[in-house]
Amino acid sequence: MKKYKIVCDNHMVCDDTVERAVIARRGCRNDYDIVLANRDDREAFLREAEDADAVCAYIPFPAEVLDRLPNCKVVAIQALGTDFCHADAADERGICMSNLPIYCTEEVATHTCALLLDCVRHISAMDRRLRTGVWDWAARGTLYRLKGKKHGLVSFGGIARRTAEMMKGFGVELQAYDPFLPDSVFEEAGVKRLDTMEELFATSDIITVHTPLLPKTRHIVGKKQFDAIRKPVIFVCTSRGGVVDEEALKEAIDQGKVASAGLDVIEDETTFQSVLRGLPQVVMTPHTAYSSYEAEMDARAINMENILDVLEDGKLPRKILNPEVAENARFCRN
Repeated sequence: MKKYKIVCDNHMVCDDTVERAVIARRGCRNDYDIVLANRDDREAFLREAEDADAVCAYIPFPAEVLDRLPNCKVVAIQALGTDFCHADAADERGICMSNLPIYCTEEVATHTCALLLDCVRHISAMDRRLRTGVWDWAARGTLYRLKGKKHGLVSFGGIARRTAEMMKGFGVELQAYDPFLPDSVFEEAGVKRLDTMEELFATSDIITVHTPLLPKTRHIVGKKQFDAIRKPVIFVCTSRGGVVDEEALKEAIDQGKVASAGLDVIEDETTFQSVLRGLPQVVMTPHTAYSSYEAEMDARAINMENILDVLEDGKLPRKILNPEVAENARFCRN
């Protein structure tokens, strides 16, 4: 029997009951010491992780961080996105990386629809007005009917497809742009495929963005796309803030091209600085679209399964982000 140390970010993991249940279900032969550490104190977290066999956290893992984990065999990123994953650096050091590609589909799709509905009916704006003691119908802004509106989705992965399913009940016409998927995906979903983002921005009444943040997708939604808008639109983003050029979005709001916007993400989520903060046309939530009690339980179980794939079974995690590590993986030398 070997003893392995796993350091978990306590942002999502408040105790080790879920992780222990996974260990018991798998009938593990090895012993596991699960340590909870506060990621907000980055230095203290890394000191705790320096002798760990596995790390589970929602922090960036560039080369300089990985170099502080000489014993680490697997990093489980507590997120659906891959922007914290530095696959090349992990490959060079023989560290497997995994993430959570499907765990919060329901939550993010629901949150997307919630922001969209808020923008359509201005619920938050009217509530804020009423809280000041002002009963002012004129302050409600323009309200919209959803039925018959064209809803365009930028990227058409699992979350976007679930959002489209939810929105069908409102009677919207659905169209999407995603150059990486076959026609069959759109046909099965009953969604019209568009060839360019500019066409989507020009023909949609509602636009929701579901694109993951990668080097090639940073500011993929920018001035060119907003300039293509022909009539005021509702704009919602629940993927990653860096996908949208916030200066270009503000300009589109100032010009009346974007009538209202709902954002769960902004580019700077460290100091929370954004040109969009405080605009009356914008409703924001603090990157919580992924969250629910059920999603957090799912995430913890999936992360633990990924870690045990490596430590217990000596194989690549099922949700591997860097499969190229196979020939160099540290677990192969244990």
